[in-house]
Amino acid sequence: MMSLVPMKKNGQREEMKRIVLSYPPLQERIAGDQEKTDQSLKNLNEIAATYSDAVMDKFLHVLNNTVDRMYEGINLTFAPEVE
Repeated sequence: MMSLVPMKKNGQREEMKRIVLSYPPLQERIAGDQEKTDQSLKNLNEIAATYSDAVMDKFLHVLNNTVDRMYEGINLTFAPEVE
């Protein structure tokens, strides 16, 4: 079965933090201000896509069953060409 869920990688969140905090306009804006840095990281955590493997596995199972039932008995082959 093909998974619709991307693989989690160790350190993915830290890598994202490093990339975002290295963005020059953001560096200028938060330069030396710990409060702004903390707020930026808080915003990043709110925006970052996080998911639970267990929830996604359940959702994928429900989605697969729903699609199977919706298209049960439907022939999806192409009709022969009409000349």
